[in-house]
Amino acid sequence: MRLAAMLGITAGITIALVMLSSGIGQVDKGLLYSELNLKEAGEISARLDQMGIKYDLRNGGSAIFVERGKIETAKLTLAGENLPSSGSVGYDIFDQTSSMGQTTFIQNTNRLRALQGELERTISTIAGIDAARVLLALPERQLFQTETEKATASITIKVRGGAIGSQQINAIRHLVAAAVPKLAVQNVTIVDDTGRVLAGGDDTAENGGRNGADQRANVEETLSRKIRQVLATIVGTNGVEVQINAELDLNRITETSVIYDPDGQVVVSSDTSEQISDEKDQQQNGAVTIGQNIPGAPDDAFEPGSSATTSSTTETINFSNSKTETTRIYQSGAVTRLSIAVNVDGQTETDAEGNISWTPRSAEEMLQIENLVKSAVGFNVARNDQLEVTNIRFMKPTPLTIDGAAQSAGFDKNDIMRMIELGILAIVSVVVVFFLGRPLLSTLASGGSMGGGGALPALAGAGGGALGACRNCPEWAKIIHRQI
Repeated sequence: MRLAAMLGITAGITIALVMLSSGIGQVDKGLLYSELNLKEAGEISARLDQMGIKYDLRNGGSAIFVERGKIETAKLTLAGENLPSSGSVGYDIFDQTSSMGQTTFIQNTNRLRALQGELERTISTIAGIDAARVLLALPERQLFQTETEKATASITIKVRGGAIGSQQINAIRHLVAAAVPKLAVQNVTIVDDTGRVLAGGDDTAENGGRNGADQRANVEETLSRKIRQVLATIVGTNGVEVQINAELDLNRITETSVIYDPDGQVVVSSDTSEQISDEKDQQQNGAVTIGQNIPGAPDDAFEPGSSATTSSTTETINFSNSKTETTRIYQSGAVTRLSIAVNVDGQTETDAEGNISWTPRSAEEMLQIENLVKSAVGFNVARNDQLEVTNIRFMKPTPLTIDGAAQSAGFDKNDIMRMIELGILAIVSVVVVFFLGRPLLSTLASGGSMGGGGALPALAGAGGGALGACRNCPEWAKIIHRQI
């Protein structure tokens, strides 16, 4: 049983030493790329094989680790070959194949794929967005068709941290609408990877593609940033906290008014007609003869009679009062009320002994801060705006002080962990040598044998010499330990 226990302990320690020493001599590897799809991982792995760089695939093939000294070289080389490309195909698709023999349908399809891929690459460069997928629906105008359907776009984005601002959403919609012909901003729909609609097609273009919640958040964020910028020079960047609750009027109103001026009469139309008639009456002086009917004969059969001349003039003038037509469009998002809470920190001083003292700000200084805040946000008493400025001591974490002598130049966290592993391996080796190797060597040197009736059985026999009567004394345990 003692021999079996010795062999078991020896085997366990040997396995532990092998496991610890297996990491010695291996090259430390760092992360090259993570969250890759299988297509990108396969392309990058094939290129690393061509470059002769050893790599490890982890997390199901979505993460690639290479030697730390070759990370920068690998990234530069892969970036020159547009890797990783997020699985999208841009205008470089036309460099891969020749257009000779391609039909119009294939060329139009490649053009659509290239446009979608370029938009995906551009959107992925925006801060906070890890990946993007763009689908465009561009209807073609058919022959003898008077009206065509509107172009639409649907975008799926993967957001880092699960949150994205309304300004970024609005920027994406305008970016896509400007890059695609005849695509309106309101026809761009954006969803995230969780299925949440960030911007839908029912948002109007006048509102910039933002719903009421986004408009309110945008107003509050803008006003908070203004207050921090104004107070940063007084209390510092970390010495002010601002909370704003903005109430907005989200109704869009179109108002048309017509005003008539009774004193301002103008001529609308004028119509004038004039009529003149001249009538003469002659008297007959005798009988009718044949000579009177001959052309050119003297007209002596008639004597001058009475004559009448008539003249008439008609004028029609239409007057109308002057009028003014006014059309006013009130956009949604007008601020109806503001509730502002501002907390400012006091003055902190540190003496020669390192003791920190906090002093509240004076009433005059707090009044100046309040006036600055009112001017920055456009405080309006008629809207029943509320402003509360308080001076409270901020809870700041104690800064971590690191001894400069403990810092080793040229060592990073991985080097420190490697040194710790080597130290543990050295300690285990020393323990094994002193507590296992040394007793075994002593036993072999003394010629003892566990199965040949050596010193241990002799001691165990009845009346075994001078030590036979000292089985309960402390020397017995020491001898047993040395024999094992």
